[in-house]
Amino acid sequence: MALLSVVSYRMLEPEYDAILFGKQPLATQIVALSDSAIEAPLTVRAQRGSLEDCAQILRDPLGTFQPGAVRQNLVASCETLAAAIVATAPTSSRAHLVLAAVALERQDWP
Repeated sequence: MALLSVVSYRMLEPEYDAILFGKQPLATQIVALSDSAIEAPLTVRAQRGSLEDCAQILRDPLGTFQPGAVRQNLVASCETLAAAIVATAPTSSRAHLVLAAVALERQDWP
């Protein structure tokens, strides 16, 4: 029974974190995301919410005008999240949108 509880907690933790992250103000999300990447959630709903948060951070003036290192960390964290989601859900249009925003930010296009 204890093993089941541990496994359940481990699987639900990214979902819960994604929900809490989405409820924070944008400035708090920027600080949290610039410090470390968030783990990719397992459910489509939580993935969509996390990706929408990243897309908003990448296009919002509050995220756009962050100092260089902070902005680079935001872009890298969003790229990590979107790439992890594309690896498990290759048809996720929001994940591809975030990856396109990352490529635009880095001017990395063919």
